[in-house]
Amino acid sequence: MGKLRLRISEDSRFKEEIKKLFQNNEKSDLNKYDIAYPSNQRCQVTERSPGVNSSHICKDCYYRDFSEKMEDIRKTKRKEFVEYQMLLRNDQEKWLDEFEELLVDYENQFDRADYSFAREYKEIIEDVRKELRGQETSKNSSGLFDGL
Repeated sequence: MGKLRLRISEDSRFKEEIKKLFQNNEKSDLNKYDIAYPSNQRCQVTERSPGVNSSHICKDCYYRDFSEKMEDIRKTKRKEFVEYQMLLRNDQEKWLDEFEELLVDYENQFDRADYSFAREYKEIIEDVRKELRGQETSKNSSGLFDGL
């Protein structure tokens, strides 16, 4: 499978950014699903490709590495990857929506690397969304009879 080289248009970028950008020298704190950069990496941060969380890592590099990480994850671990990445965002539902949009917008590029690649991730997003909504429903209904 060939590595993806996505060039993400400005309107396709995650607005729900990652809370923390990891550096390779933080190995003890790294999870296998983290996208990490050497502490000395500096990108060409521009208005078109701003830094992620005001860092020196541009969004083009982040998305390239994010898509490569998506590819590197075994099929059986992709749901864990999505759930972990979701935890790194403040608004998890919004991030799932943006991630799904990214998959739809770039489906042809993803599927060149592995036919059905995008579809598999979209199915995972749907499963995770259902689980999130189920958790919200149980939280809301658990307090229904409190205080009676």
